[in-house]
Amino acid sequence: GQPVHDGFVRVEDFCVILGEVSLGRGDAPFIASLIRLQFAHENFKQMILKAKKEDIVYVKSPAGFPGRAIKNEFVKRTETESNQSVSNCLACMLPCTPSSTPYCITRALIRAVKGDMENGLFFCGTSAEKIHEIIDVHTLMDQLKGEVKEQ
Repeated sequence: GQPVHDGFVRVEDFCVILGEVSLGRGDAPFIASLIRLQFAHENFKQMILKAKKEDIVYVKSPAGFPGRAIKNEFVKRTETESNQSVSNCLACMLPCTPSSTPYCITRALIRAVKGDMENGLFFCGTSAEKIHEIIDVHTLMDQLKGEVKEQ
């Protein structure tokens, strides 16, 4: 069946997290499986697939937490502009406030998923450069199980 139903992702599509954590493999296989979901635009997938190690940089979220993302025009702007004028705040996270936030993380993530390569925030983790194909979660789980059996 399809992995997305009425905007929700099936639980088994997230069970990959357990494999990632327990095996300590990093985030690359998880991201490669997650972006296979139908709601991600082809540009989003290509940003991940084409990422090189030097493209992955630290970004600061509006809540002050660090993350890794693919450097693009949006990320460059967050490095040089202290506030990107957030209007119509969605109040999605604390301690984010429209008057002092560097950018709206929700809108930036939505732009990325919709394929806006210039203005989206493409979180990717530390291992994005290792992703060479996008596989479904079931295939990934079979691969992870095979690796565990080999150990």
